[in-house]
Amino acid sequence: MVLKHRLTAKGPPEAPIRFVPARADQNPWGALVLKGEGANGSVFSHCQMGGGSGLKGGLFEYLGMLSIHDVKGLSISNCRFYDNHRVDDMVHAVYSEISFDSVIFENAVSDALDLDVSSAIINNSRFINSGNVAVDLMTTQATILNTLFVQNGDKGISVG
Repeated sequence: MVLKHRLTAKGPPEAPIRFVPARADQNPWGALVLKGEGANGSVFSHCQMGGGSGLKGGLFEYLGMLSIHDVKGLSISNCRFYDNHRVDDMVHAVYSEISFDSVIFENAVSDALDLDVSSAIINNSRFINSGNVAVDLMTTQATILNTLFVQNGDKGISVG
């Protein structure tokens, strides 16, 4: 699903909004994409996202279960991302500005969070059991505070 307008997904703590497969035996569901300035100011709060993959077409590729392209002022808080499939990144952003607060990233098939040419604040979050890198920063300014890295395959943070 490619969204070019602001998304506000605010669930209650006791019943988070879930982006998951409809059935346990279902193939991965693909990607949720926020794209362009129309999506500026989007919010995810008390959400869970798992069982997705990515999206590839003839002239485009979205590398994460949640893919963010050229979006400013995105806020992600009190969310959990887990068990992605096939593609390199669980959450991928390019040319974006994002804040993550109290976010859990679990069981990424490769990188949990990949930020390219972006800026981010990551606070009070957890990266658990990433297949490769927990946080991959390419030409990105990031502030990471009060964050836990546990059993990540290659590195906790890569700035290469």
